[in-house]
Amino acid sequence: MASVQRLFKPEAVAQRLVELHTKKAIIEAQYEQAKKQLLEMGVEEILLPEATVKVSEGIRFTLDNKAVLLKLGQNWVDDHTNLTQYKQVRVTYKGVSK
Repeated sequence: MASVQRLFKPEAVAQRLVELHTKKAIIEAQYEQAKKQLLEMGVEEILLPEATVKVSEGIRFTLDNKAVLLKLGQNWVDDHTNLTQYKQVRVTYKGVSK
């Protein structure tokens, strides 16, 4: 890892990150549009030579943290919460509203 840092200047790596971030955003938008189109077409499953595309049902749920705190208290929440520390790299564009 240290040898990689010596080969490239941080500014060059950061510039590459920004370029990839932009491409990723474009690809993600195209991906979401294609998924939306398949859903609108009522597709259930499509078999392709290299992959299978399948639409399936799912359930997403959220937890009302305020209600949990009121009902069970901060100590209970603390005792039943797992925390993970991590580092995050963010790209913030100057002069562009997103």
